[in-house]
Amino acid sequence: MAANHIILRPSGYFFRFTIPEPLRAVVGRRELRFSLGTHLKTVAVRLAKACYYQVSRLLSRHGREGMTATYEQISEAIREEIREARELTIADHTERREPLTESCHRSTVRAYENLTSDYTEALARADYSLVHGQVERIFRGLGLGTGDGDGYLFRRACRELTEGMLEALEVSNRLLAGEVIRDEPTVSAVVPAAASEVAPAPVISEMIEQFIAGRVSGQRINSSTAKQYRTAADQLIHVVGDLPVNQIDFMKACEARDRMLKMPKGNLGEYRGKTCEEKLDLDIPEEDFVRAQTVSQRLVSLGTFFSWLVDTELVSKNPFQRVTCKSDKENYEAYSVEELTALFSSPLYTGLSNVTRSHWWLPLILLHTGMRPGELVQVRPSDVKEIDGVMVIDLPREFTLKNKRAVRAIPLHPTLLDLGFLEFTEEATRRGQDRLMAGFTGGKTPPAHKASMWFNRSYLKTHLPEFYANHRKRLYSFRHTFQTFALSENSLPLERVQLVVGHERTQMGSTDSYDAGLRVGKLFSEVVSKVEFGELDLGHLKGGWRHFDKL
Repeated sequence: MAANHIILRPSGYFFRFTIPEPLRAVVGRRELRFSLGTHLKTVAVRLAKACYYQVSRLLSRHGREGMTATYEQISEAIREEIREARELTIADHTERREPLTESCHRSTVRAYENLTSDYTEALARADYSLVHGQVERIFRGLGLGTGDGDGYLFRRACRELTEGMLEALEVSNRLLAGEVIRDEPTVSAVVPAAASEVAPAPVISEMIEQFIAGRVSGQRINSSTAKQYRTAADQLIHVVGDLPVNQIDFMKACEARDRMLKMPKGNLGEYRGKTCEEKLDLDIPEEDFVRAQTVSQRLVSLGTFFSWLVDTELVSKNPFQRVTCKSDKENYEAYSVEELTALFSSPLYTGLSNVTRSHWWLPLILLHTGMRPGELVQVRPSDVKEIDGVMVIDLPREFTLKNKRAVRAIPLHPTLLDLGFLEFTEEATRRGQDRLMAGFTGGKTPPAHKASMWFNRSYLKTHLPEFYANHRKRLYSFRHTFQTFALSENSLPLERVQLVVGHERTQMGSTDSYDAGLRVGKLFSEVVSKVEFGELDLGHLKGGWRHFDKL
C-alpha cells in the first residue's frame, strides 16, 4: 500500500496522498504531497507507511466529527460574529441618550485598552482561549465537531476571530476618542471569498510537529535534536507570532533574528511569563542577553525546517537561507604538555578528598580517547568490552549522540590500561553501578552538564585559577588536545582520527562500509596506540584512583 503513495523526483522520494472527494472542501486541496528526504526506496516506503497512517487517522477523525461544512461557511460565520460585535459597538455609542461622565469615560477607555492588550497578547502567544467558547458555538451551529480543540481548522478559526475582535475593538477605541464612523465596510473575514476554495498555509506550530515526527520516525534525528528544532520554532513564534508558514519571508526572518538577539536567556526567572514586546521594552543588561551562538544555532535549525517546507511546496523559498548571525563562540584550545603536567599534578591527583573516582578518571579518559563529555557520562560498565582482541569503549546507537558517526567503538589507550582503567570498570560492575561515571549521576542536572560545571567552574577556579582565567581552556579542551596531538604532533591519518573521535569523515568519500573487527584492530594499531603527548609522564598516577571510596 505505501509503495503506491511515493513518487520519485530528482530531489528524492515524495509522499503523495489523494484526498477523498467528500473531504476536499474541508482540506482545501485535491492531494497532499511532501518530501520524504531520501533517495532510497526502502526508506521511502517505511516513511510513507507512517505518513499514510497519520493522514488516514486525521481524515477519519474529521469524518467521525461530521465535517459537513466548507471553510467558506466557517469563514462566513466568523464574519457574521465580528459584524455583530462591530454593529453593537456602534449602536451602543450612537444611541446613548446621555454622554458618559468623565470618570466613566476614563474607566471605559481603560477597559477597552485592557481588552485590546489581552487580544493582542493572545494573538502573539497563539493562545486563543479568549474566543474558544465563541468558536465552539459557531462550529456547533454548523454541525461541526471541535474534537480536542487543537485541530487545524478550529485553531485557524480561533485565530481569525481573535484578529476580527481586535478590529472591532479598534472601532470602539476610535469612537471613544470622538471619531465619527460612517458607512465603513464591515470587518472582513480573514479569508476573501475568492480564496476560500484553497486552504491557506498551516501555521508554524503545526508544521514543526509534522517535520519532527517525520524525522524521528525515519531515525534521522534523536530526541535531543528534536528538542532543538522545537525550541527554535517556539522562539520564532515568540518573537513574530504563530504565523502561517508562507507569511515568513526574508524580511520577517531578519526581524526574527534581530528580536531573538534582544531576548534574555531562557533560564532567568525574572523575565519568564513576559511577552516579546514586554521584553523589548525592558532595559535588559547585556550580560542577560541570549548568546549570539545560541541564536545562530536556532537560525540553522529554522533553515533546515524551512528547507523541508520548500520540499513540501508550502513555501516557495527558504527565508532563512541567507539569514546569519555572527557567532560569539570561541573555539576551545588544546592543552600544552606543560599545562597537562600541571593539571595532573594538581590537588585532584595529590590528595583532594571531596571528590569521587569518577572525578579522578574524567580528564584522563577524555584526554586519551578524544570522547565528548556527553558521550562518556552515558557509558555503562558493560560497554567496556573486547572486540577483535582489543579492549574498547563501545558507544551504541541507543545513546544520545551528536551524529551517526558517533556510534563507534573506541580502542583504549595503553596509558589508560596501565593506570588501572579495567580494574576501575570491574569495581563499578561489582558495585552494580548503572553508569561508569557514577559520580556525576543523580539529581535533576544532566550528568554532562554536572561534569562540565564541576571541572570548568569549580575545580579550575579553585585549584587552577590560571586555567580558569583562559575561558578557552575547559573540559572540552581534552578532546581537542587528543586531536591536535594525533594530527599535528604524531602526523596520523585524518580519516582514521575522525573515526576515533566520531567526526563526520571529510576524506572518506563513499567508503562507508567496513568490517567492525578490522576497524577496531586498525584503529588501535594505526591511531590510538601511536598517540603520544610529548614528554608527559603519568607514571605517578598508577593506582591513584583507589584512594577514593566513592565511584
